[in-house]
Amino acid sequence: MGQPRHRLIIDVARRWRARLLEQGAPEIPLLLDITLTLMIADMNGLRLDIDALLAGPIEEVEHDVGGIFCNINRGTGKLEGLFQPRFILKEPA
Repeated sequence: MGQPRHRLIIDVARRWRARLLEQGAPEIPLLLDITLTLMIADMNGLRLDIDALLAGPIEEVEHDVGGIFCNINRGTGKLEGLFQPRFILKEPA
């Protein structure tokens, strides 16, 4: 049996945060902020393709996680603007 979905989302958040640290980003969000943002998005209609986010190219992960983090409305849990993540499930899980 695999890990629960929320634990995998934490792993995705860790992966993106590690990349930011690696690159010496001037501002690095807390792991908790990244994790909660991804969970909010995932629970509000944006079904993340967790397997792809864990195994895919880091540049694609940066696009998706960074884009979600910067474009989500934390009040509604919906993405704003024209941003479209690449790693989303087409069918509800």
